[in-house]
Amino acid sequence: MTNTQLISIFEKSVVKAPFNNSDKTKSDYIKHIGYLLTYLDDKSIADITSKDIKSFFTSIDISDSTYNVYLSAYKTLYKVLNYNEVIDHNPTLSLMTVRNVKHKEKTPLTMVEQEMLIKYSKNNRDKAILTTLLNSGMRINECLTLTLSDYMNRDEDNMITLTNTKRDHDRNIFLNVETINAIEVYLESRKDGCDLLFVSD
Repeated sequence: MTNTQLISIFEKSVVKAPFNNSDKTKSDYIKHIGYLLTYLDDKSIADITSKDIKSFFTSIDISDSTYNVYLSAYKTLYKVLNYNEVIDHNPTLSLMTVRNVKHKEKTPLTMVEQEMLIKYSKNNRDKAILTTLLNSGMRINECLTLTLSDYMNRDEDNMITLTNTKRDHDRNIFLNVETINAIEVYLESRKDGCDLLFVSD
């Protein structure tokens, strides 16, 4: 089978029982698998060895947590293909995940730093995005996938329900007056023709 055929089987199976991964996880896995295949010049998935995967990891500079995410994608790929009986080997069996991953402590911006960041934004769009991120606690991806409809249909308490979240669980986000004011200023010059709230210039 070609890599395209094998990836197609993976896509269809990984979101179903017994794997039951989300569409978001599937999308991330396929992206990580793509990185490996590109590095290996599209070597057949059926012929990839543990040495190939180790060589790939040696070639990139990533954190331990990112390494674990990539490895999870490769382990799942071979579990799915083994389960579907389309290949009969698994080069990830000897590869170990990193235990006790140490995450770098994140230092929040001071109020002065936040004010300077917004003050020197290059346009109203960027200012509105930064104000939204700083005041709402949204992740960047959540913010950039907000639609104009999401914003216009917020409830009377200025709450928006996010559906495109990291763990695929809906959650409510409050927009304070400062955020709404920044968005309203931006909307006065916003380009039309797209339902995304924050449209590229």
